[in-house]
Amino acid sequence: MRYLKILPTANDIPRHSEEPWWCRLLTKILPPANPDLEPQYEAVHSWWLELDDDGEPIREIGFDASNNPIVIGPIGDNYGMLADTGAVWQNHQSDGAPDNSEFEAVWDKLFPEYHHLEDPTKS
Repeated sequence: MRYLKILPTANDIPRHSEEPWWCRLLTKILPPANPDLEPQYEAVHSWWLELDDDGEPIREIGFDASNNPIVIGPIGDNYGMLADTGAVWQNHQSDGAPDNSEFEAVWDKLFPEYHHLEDPTKS
Protein backbone atom coordinates (compact mmCIF):
# COMPACT_ATOMS: atom_id res chain seq x y z
CA MET A 1 0.00 0.00 0.00
CA ARG A 2 1.02 3.55 -0.67
CA TYR A 3 -0.53 6.77 0.62
CA LEU A 4 -0.85 10.24 -0.88
CA LYS A 5 -1.97 13.64 0.28
CA ILE A 6 -3.83 15.47 -2.47
CA LEU A 7 -4.43 19.22 -2.45
CA PRO A 8 -6.97 19.64 -5.25
CA THR A 9 -7.03 22.70 -7.42
CA ALA A 10 -10.27 24.28 -8.53
CA ASN A 11 -10.14 22.22 -11.74
CA ASP A 12 -9.73 18.86 -9.98
CA ILE A 13 -13.22 18.66 -8.50
CA PRO A 14 -16.02 19.85 -10.74
CA ARG A 15 -18.69 22.04 -9.21
CA HIS A 16 -22.15 21.50 -10.63
CA SER A 17 -22.60 25.17 -11.46
CA GLU A 18 -19.43 25.11 -13.62
CA GLU A 19 -20.39 22.02 -15.61
CA PRO A 20 -21.84 22.27 -19.12
CA TRP A 21 -25.62 22.02 -19.37
CA TRP A 22 -25.46 18.46 -20.70
CA CYS A 23 -23.43 17.31 -17.67
CA ARG A 24 -25.95 18.86 -15.31
CA LEU A 25 -28.71 17.08 -17.25
CA LEU A 26 -26.91 13.73 -16.94
CA THR A 27 -26.58 14.18 -13.17
CA LYS A 28 -30.38 14.51 -13.05
CA ILE A 29 -30.89 11.33 -15.10
CA LEU A 30 -28.13 9.03 -13.85
CA PRO A 31 -27.92 7.94 -10.23
CA PRO A 32 -25.20 9.79 -8.33
CA ALA A 33 -21.95 7.96 -7.57
CA ASN A 34 -21.97 9.31 -4.01
CA PRO A 35 -25.59 9.91 -3.06
CA ASP A 36 -24.95 10.33 0.67
CA LEU A 37 -21.63 12.16 0.55
CA GLU A 38 -21.85 14.76 -2.24
CA PRO A 39 -22.89 17.62 0.09
CA GLN A 40 -19.66 17.18 2.10
CA TYR A 41 -17.39 17.41 -0.95
CA GLU A 42 -17.82 21.17 -1.26
CA ALA A 43 -16.04 21.54 2.12
CA VAL A 44 -13.10 19.23 1.29
CA HIS A 45 -9.78 21.05 0.96
CA SER A 46 -7.41 18.07 0.93
CA TRP A 47 -7.52 14.30 0.55
CA TRP A 48 -5.58 11.30 1.74
CA LEU A 49 -5.60 8.43 -0.72
CA GLU A 50 -4.75 4.79 -0.07
CA LEU A 51 -3.41 3.21 -3.25
CA ASP A 52 -2.96 -0.39 -4.32
CA ASP A 53 0.29 -1.62 -5.90
CA ASP A 54 -0.87 -0.43 -9.34
CA GLY A 55 -1.50 3.13 -8.11
CA GLU A 56 -5.29 2.87 -8.13
CA PRO A 57 -7.19 4.40 -5.18
CA ILE A 58 -8.70 1.99 -2.70
CA ARG A 59 -9.92 4.36 0.03
CA GLU A 60 -9.99 8.10 0.61
CA ILE A 61 -10.40 10.53 3.47
CA GLY A 62 -11.40 14.16 2.87
CA PHE A 63 -10.35 17.00 5.19
CA ASP A 64 -11.86 20.46 5.63
CA ALA A 65 -9.93 23.77 5.67
CA SER A 66 -9.09 23.24 9.37
CA ASN A 67 -7.64 19.80 8.55
CA ASN A 68 -10.50 17.96 10.26
CA PRO A 69 -11.49 14.68 8.60
CA ILE A 70 -15.05 15.05 7.32
CA VAL A 71 -15.70 12.32 4.74
CA ILE A 72 -14.50 8.81 3.83
CA GLY A 73 -15.04 6.59 0.86
CA PRO A 74 -15.88 4.31 -0.67
CA ILE A 75 -18.56 3.28 1.76
CA GLY A 76 -21.93 1.66 1.14
CA ASP A 77 -23.47 2.94 -2.11
CA ASN A 78 -20.89 5.74 -2.27
CA TYR A 79 -17.95 5.04 -4.56
CA GLY A 80 -15.80 7.92 -3.33
CA MET A 81 -14.82 11.15 -5.06
CA LEU A 82 -11.26 10.26 -6.14
CA ALA A 83 -11.55 6.49 -5.82
CA ASP A 84 -14.22 6.50 -8.54
CA THR A 85 -12.34 8.61 -11.09
CA GLY A 86 -10.40 5.73 -12.64
CA ALA A 87 -7.25 7.82 -12.33
CA VAL A 88 -3.98 6.05 -11.63
CA TRP A 89 -1.73 7.82 -9.14
CA GLN A 90 1.31 5.54 -9.55
CA ASN A 91 3.75 8.34 -10.40
CA HIS A 92 2.20 11.04 -8.23
CA GLN A 93 4.46 12.37 -5.49
CA SER A 94 3.09 13.93 -2.33
CA ASP A 95 4.56 15.90 0.56
CA GLY A 96 2.98 15.26 3.94
CA ALA A 97 1.49 11.90 2.94
CA PRO A 98 0.26 9.77 5.83
CA ASP A 99 1.68 6.39 6.64
CA ASN A 100 -0.46 3.28 7.10
CA SER A 101 -1.00 3.78 10.85
CA GLU A 102 -2.01 7.45 10.43
CA PHE A 103 -4.47 6.59 7.66
CA GLU A 104 -5.99 3.72 9.65
CA ALA A 105 -6.30 5.83 12.82
CA VAL A 106 -8.21 8.60 11.03
CA TRP A 107 -10.34 6.10 9.08
CA ASP A 108 -11.23 4.24 12.29
CA LYS A 109 -12.10 7.51 14.04
CA LEU A 110 -14.43 8.68 11.25
CA PHE A 111 -15.90 5.30 10.25
CA PRO A 112 -18.55 5.17 13.03
CA GLU A 113 -20.08 8.38 11.64
CA TYR A 114 -20.62 6.67 8.27
CA HIS A 115 -21.06 3.05 9.38
CA HIS A 116 -24.81 3.20 8.82
CA LEU A 117 -24.16 3.63 5.08
CA GLU A 118 -22.76 0.09 4.95
CA ASP A 119 -26.21 -1.25 5.81
CA PRO A 120 -28.26 -1.64 2.62
CA THR A 121 -31.42 -0.68 4.48
CA LYS A 122 -29.74 2.54 5.72
CA SER A 123 -31.62 2.32 8.98
